[in-house]
Amino acid sequence: VYITLRMMPRNLIFTFNFSQFNKKVNIYMAGMFTSIFGANLLFAPFPVYLKEFFLIPAGKIFVLYGLGTAAATVAYLFTYKAMQKFRDFSIMRLALWIRIVSFIGIAVFAFFRSFPGTAIVFILINLVWPLYYIPSTIQATNLTKPENRGKILGVYNTSISLAVISASLLAGIFAFHFGYISIFIAGAVFLFIGERITRKISKEHYRT
Repeated sequence: VYITLRMMPRNLIFTFNFSQFNKKVNIYMAGMFTSIFGANLLFAPFPVYLKEFFLIPAGKIFVLYGLGTAAATVAYLFTYKAMQKFRDFSIMRLALWIRIVSFIGIAVFAFFRSFPGTAIVFILINLVWPLYYIPSTIQATNLTKPENRGKILGVYNTSISLAVISASLLAGIFAFHFGYISIFIAGAVFLFIGERITRKISKEHYRT
C-alpha cells in the first residue's frame, strides 16, 4: 500500500504526459474534456434542483433518471448504424448541439416552471450520450499513432473522470452562490466551446 501511494503522483504525471502525442490529439482531448465538463455542470446538481425548484419527490426523480438511462441504452443500439452512414465527427457535433440547445431549454423551462418540459429535455440529453461517447472514443484512437492507442484510451477515460469530478465540485459551489440557471447556461457555454474545438479538429482531419 505504501509503495502504491508513493507512486501515485508519478503515475498521474505519466498518465497526462502528452509529449508523445501530436498537437491535433492534444487539442482533441482538450475539446473532449471541455464537453464532458460542461455536460456534468448540469448532472451534478440536477436532482437537488428538481427537488428544491419543482418540489419533485425522490421517487419521481428516480423514475426520471431511470428513463434517462433507458433512453441512453436504446441509443447505443442505433449508434453503430448511424456511424455506418455518417462521419464520426458529424455525429459527435450533432450530439453536442442537441445538448447545447437542451441545456438552454432547461433554463427556459425553469422560467416557465415547466417540469414536463424539463423532464423531456433531460431524457433527450441522455439519449444523445452514446452518439458522442462512442465516436469520440474511436476518433481518439484514430488520431493517435498505433503504438500510443492503448495509452490514449487510458488518458481518455481518466480525463472523463476528472471532468466529472471537477464539474460536480464546481457546480455545487456556483449553484449555491449564483443559482441553478447560471450553471445550466455555463454548461451550454462549455459544450459550445467543446463543439467548436471538435469542428476544428474535424476540418483538419478530413482535409488530410
